[in-house]
Amino acid sequence: MRLWVAVIGVALVIAVAGVFMLPNRAPAPPVVDGPYAAARANILNAMPGTGGIVMLGDSLTDYGRWDELLLQLEARNRGISGDGSAELLARLDPIVASKPERVFLLVGTNDILRKVAPEDTAKTVQTIVSRLKAAGAKVVVQSVIHLGQNFPSARAAVDALNAQLSAVAESEGAAFLDLNATLAPGGHLLPEYDWGDGIHLNGNGYLAWRDIILAALRADGALP
Repeated sequence: MRLWVAVIGVALVIAVAGVFMLPNRAPAPPVVDGPYAAARANILNAMPGTGGIVMLGDSLTDYGRWDELLLQLEARNRGISGDGSAELLARLDPIVASKPERVFLLVGTNDILRKVAPEDTAKTVQTIVSRLKAAGAKVVVQSVIHLGQNFPSARAAVDALNAQLSAVAESEGAAFLDLNATLAPGGHLLPEYDWGDGIHLNGNGYLAWRDIILAALRADGALP
């Protein structure tokens, strides 16, 4: 009995110490797994919509309230957290069938985190862009956003992938939109736009991203 009391006491000390030793940081982002992706895809497929603007990508797109950020444009959010380029391609059929007028595509962050070769991601993105354009959509390939300073080794990978994505956009007659000039000008996501994990954006980050998109639409004559 005394042994059990002693063990419990040690466990409590460790737990309490752990609480006070934890660094000040944002909570970890929600874990995204197969069931979430399947459930979200099911919901999105039940209301495909037609035409208009589609925001297509992974969690960075998924977490954005694009119906409010681009209120006047009635944009549809087709981001699914956890998607890499391969997962996005696998669910592309209903998006193509909805015949969007314009698609803002951002994918590749999860590929980098999973060590997918940049050339493999670029090939998959080229297939995605080609299929969307064949359906009549104007496609805007957005740069993969640099990660925070807690991912120092990712900078070169992001640069390499973005160079290939820019080339894909040019070869497919799509636009390439550089998000990093605003969000990560020094090769790392700026702290004022970082949700806290070095990957995702906070509210100010989404507002800045929105402004980049609106400026691109104005430059293309799609907005006054």
